[in-house]
Amino acid sequence: MFEHLQRELRRLAVTQQVSVPIEGDAEGYFDKECPAEECLFQFKIYGDDWTNIVRDEEVFCPSCRHAAPAKSWYTSAQIEAAKEYALGSVINGLNGAMRADAQASKRRQKSGAFLRITLAVKGGKDAVLLPVAAAEPMRLRTRCDNCACRYSYVGAAYFCPSCGKNSASHTFLQTLATIRTSESNRVLRRLHFLRECSHEQEQQVFP
Repeated sequence: MFEHLQRELRRLAVTQQVSVPIEGDAEGYFDKECPAEECLFQFKIYGDDWTNIVRDEEVFCPSCRHAAPAKSWYTSAQIEAAKEYALGSVINGLNGAMRADAQASKRRQKSGAFLRITLAVKGGKDAVLLPVAAAEPMRLRTRCDNCACRYSYVGAAYFCPSCGKNSASHTFLQTLATIRTSESNRVLRRLHFLRECSHEQEQQVFP
């Protein structure tokens, strides 16, 4: 009567891993976190560069230059979300197996039989499996002038996560340019606001 459930339990017993989809942000960057407990610096790497430039054997923290294999750079939020996703996958598999057993038990019953025993499954709502969402895009973006890897961050970053090259001077110049651009935009918004206020005052004086 429980063939499907037993089959699902056997499958789970030999399952080594669950594939969890992880999304990039609106600009195509993927969240990363330094695995060194004394650092935990968070940054992002452009998706194509993570695949085509960054090596599986070694990734560097842009802040402390800690080096670790590529599989070590998941963020704390991604790990927690992945645990929930994996648990949801297990729950959905068990629910599906029990429903299949219930349907099979009904098909085996002979019509007109004096005694009928059927299996009914109640409750057991399926988990909604969603990809692990990305954090909001980070303000500062840069490209390594040695290996061309693109990454973004908030705060201070001194090393390329792909090749580990010290990029402090390059990062400083890009940060300065970003600040200047932001300041220019702020000034432009302020001037636009003042112009609108002046226009409203003229309309009040000369209706």
